[in-house]
Amino acid sequence: MKVYSIWLIPEPDAAKLYQAIIEHLAAMQVAPVFEPHLSMGTVGVPLDLSILAENIGPITGIAETIITENDFTRSLLVKIQKSAGIEALRSRIEAMPEFQSSRPFDPHISLCYGPPPHAASELPELSALIGRSVLFTRIVQMEVTLPVNSYDAVRQWRKVDSVRL
Repeated sequence: MKVYSIWLIPEPDAAKLYQAIIEHLAAMQVAPVFEPHLSMGTVGVPLDLSILAENIGPITGIAETIITENDFTRSLLVKIQKSAGIEALRSRIEAMPEFQSSRPFDPHISLCYGPPPHAASELPELSALIGRSVLFTRIVQMEVTLPVNSYDAVRQWRKVDSVRL
């Protein structure tokens, strides 16, 4: 099933930091590389991102902790503290036609998909993220085919639109 995932993208310096970690882990896994992002929600139809971003401005979040789970898309992630900006944008997305949600909103930046490499959660680069502020300056809309449960599914993601906050 084709859906549209709405992502917050970190400002360039933070994006480079997260991207280096994602690329390192992907090389260890022989997995696809993806853009660092905070998934804000999923809708069944493409949205006009300029309307969604109207009067929002850049959004700040704080990296709280590293989490590992037994879920392909949540196997190793950085939990991001909810902020007023994150909550405001999420509320706008929830009000959109065909908003879809299969689990409670839990802001995070995934570092890899699928089983993480051995001891990946103990890498010093990951612990250095904790407590750091992350400034999100863009919203991206991705076309995604569900379910996302394989590397092939990740390779099929396609960017549809992007706007600055």
